[in-house]
Amino acid sequence: MEVIMPQGSPFVTLKCKNIQFRSFLFGSLYSINDQDARNRPISNLNGRKFNIMFYHLNNHCVIHFLNSNVSISTGKRELYISEKYTGYIRIYTAEPSYIDIYDKYVNNIVVGGEVSVPDMLKDSKYRIIQYNWKVIDHLGNRVNSSNYIMMALPHHISQMDKKNAMEHLSYKSIRGPMVAYKGKWSLNQPLLDVGWEPKYLPRNKYKEILINILQKEVENLPKTISGTNIKESGKILYLYARIIEVADELKVLNVSRNLRGFLDEKLDKLLRMNLVYDKTWGGIITVDDIDHINGYSNIYIYTSLIYSAAVLFKDSTLEKNEGIIDYIYCIVRSLVNPTEKDKYFTVTRTKDWYHGLSWTEGFYFDPAGKSQHKSSNVADLYYSIMLLGKSLDDKLVYNLGKLLLSTEVHSIQTYLQMKQNSDIYTCSGCDIFTKYIQVGGIYSSKVDYPINSQNDLTIHCNQKEPFSPVTEALFPIKWIKTEYDYLDKVKNFYSNNHEEQICYLLGRAIIDPDTSFSDISLIHKLYPTY
Repeated sequence: MEVIMPQGSPFVTLKCKNIQFRSFLFGSLYSINDQDARNRPISNLNGRKFNIMFYHLNNHCVIHFLNSNVSISTGKRELYISEKYTGYIRIYTAEPSYIDIYDKYVNNIVVGGEVSVPDMLKDSKYRIIQYNWKVIDHLGNRVNSSNYIMMALPHHISQMDKKNAMEHLSYKSIRGPMVAYKGKWSLNQPLLDVGWEPKYLPRNKYKEILINILQKEVENLPKTISGTNIKESGKILYLYARIIEVADELKVLNVSRNLRGFLDEKLDKLLRMNLVYDKTWGGIITVDDIDHINGYSNIYIYTSLIYSAAVLFKDSTLEKNEGIIDYIYCIVRSLVNPTEKDKYFTVTRTKDWYHGLSWTEGFYFDPAGKSQHKSSNVADLYYSIMLLGKSLDDKLVYNLGKLLLSTEVHSIQTYLQMKQNSDIYTCSGCDIFTKYIQVGGIYSSKVDYPINSQNDLTIHCNQKEPFSPVTEALFPIKWIKTEYDYLDKVKNFYSNNHEEQICYLLGRAIIDPDTSFSDISLIHKLYPTY
C-alpha cells in the first residue's frame, strides 16, 4: 500500500493492490451511513462511500473507495472490509454541511506538483510564482483538470487572487487558518529592493570615526587560515569580505584592494582542497566532515564562501579566478539549483515551497525533522547568491537569489515575527511560539530555543546574526519598535555581556542609529576585541 499525502491536500489517499483494508478507530463510533453503530457491530455494509460519525466530534470522517464497491464491517475499535481491494481510497474529515462540496473533488487526486516562475530573466519589481499540481484519476492516469482543491497557508493567501478561494472550506492549523483554493495557484511575489549598500548609509559626521575603526580591524585580522578546517576558515574569509565591503562603502579603496588579494588566494586554495561531489545524494560536501559541515552547518559555512566570492568579484578591474567561479557555482547549484535539466543537483533543495521557510541542514538526520535554526542565516544565503549574480553579471543567478530572498523574508515576517492580533499560532499551547515576540528555531514538528538561552535577548540575537544590509529588509521598522518595547520591558539580559550588548544595539540601530552608534563606539573603546 502506498500513502499519497502531498503538503496542502485535505485528502489522505491510499493506493492499494490486493489489500484487505483495516483501520484502527481512535474514537467511539456513533453511526456509518446513518446506520446505528452504538454498542453493536456493523456487518457487511455495502457501498463505495462511507460517512462515519463519532461521539463528541463535530466533523465526520468520510472514506471513498473509488474503484469498486466493498463490504465494510466493524469490530472492537476497528473497521475493515471482508474482500481484498485494488485501487484508490480517499479519506477526509469535514463538517456535515460541507461533505457534498468535498465529494465534488474526490475523484481527481493530487499526487504532487512543481513550482515554476515565468520570465526569470526579465527585470521586474515582482515575480509570478505558479504552483502546478500533478493530478491523476482513479485509474492512475494523468488528467488535465482544475477540478481539485488544495489548502493554502497564510503566506500563500496574502499573495493570491481570491477568485479561486473557497473560504468556507478551511482548517485551523498551528500556522494559522488554511483555506481551500480550486485549481493551480498563482502568487504575486513583490521583490525586495536591496543591494550592496544599506538603505541608510552612515552620516558624514561618522565617516572619520568609522575609517579609524576600520583600520584597527584590518590590523587585527588573522593573517593565515587553516587549509583543512573549512568551517573556521570560512568564518575568517567572511570577516575579510565584510571588511572589504565596508572599505568599499567608505571609499578606502587601498584597503579593499589589498584585502582582495588575500581573499583571492585563500578562497581558491580552500575550495580546491576541501570540496567534493557526493554521488549518493547529489550535493557538494567536504572531504572531512569537521563539526558536521555536511549536516547542520551546511548553509552557514557555504554562505560565507558564496559571499566572499561575491565581494571578491565585485571589483570589475580584477581578473576573475575561473577556478573559484566553478567551485562557487557548484555550491550554489547544490543549494538552490533552479532547473530539472541539471542532473547532478536537486531542484532548490534548501527551499520548502509549501511551508515558505527554508531548511538549513544538509545531509543530517534529526528526530524532530528538518529545521531552520537561524532565519537570518538563510536570508544571508539568498542575499549572497543575489550579490554573486550581480558581481558576475549573471542575470539568472541574480534574479534567483532575489526571488528566494524575497519569498524567505515574506515567510519569516509571517511566521517568526509575532504581531498584535495575529491569527498565526493561535492554537491551544501555541504560546511557546508567541511569548518572546521573536519565534525560535523552527523544526518540522517543534519550535526550539537555544540551550543556553538564559534570557530573552539570546533568542532575539540568534535570529539576527549576521548583521548585513539585508537586515534592514528582514526586520521592518514597525516590528523592531514592538520588539524593543518588549525587550526594554523585560530587561532580563546581562549588562556585562558585551556580545549581547552589541547585538541589542545593532538591532536598535534600525530605529535609533545615532544612540546605537554612540553606545557601540563606547563599548569598542573599552573592549577593543568586541
